[in-house]
Amino acid sequence: MAGYLLDTDICLRAIRDREEGLRVRFNAHADELGVSPISLAALFEGAERTERPERNRRIVKEFAMRLTVRAFDHDAAIHAGEIRAASSIDADRAMIAATARANGLILVTGAPEAYRTIPGLRLESW
Repeated sequence: MAGYLLDTDICLRAIRDREEGLRVRFNAHADELGVSPISLAALFEGAERTERPERNRRIVKEFAMRLTVRAFDHDAAIHAGEIRAASSIDADRAMIAATARANGLILVTGAPEAYRTIPGLRLESW
């Protein structure tokens, strides 16, 4: 069974519940979904910057409870260094991609163009 790592963009789309097709895919792969702590931090930062931070923190927390938080560990740091050295991708996306690549996960994104140049990264656009 393959595992999936959700990037920040796809998490935002899922939280906003705008697409029936996305919800169906999430439900089909519910036991395989993970998130990077980098994406999780970005989601909580976004919640803090809204007019209703308490409500939005709760929504992010409830969303994240259904996911496995994949650590940004030593191996991921090595991958992130390789990715940053070989591309112009920003640090957050490099760390998210590195977490997926280091753990053999498929990175799920709504912005595949941001990651296409990363060698060895398995990528799906939902």
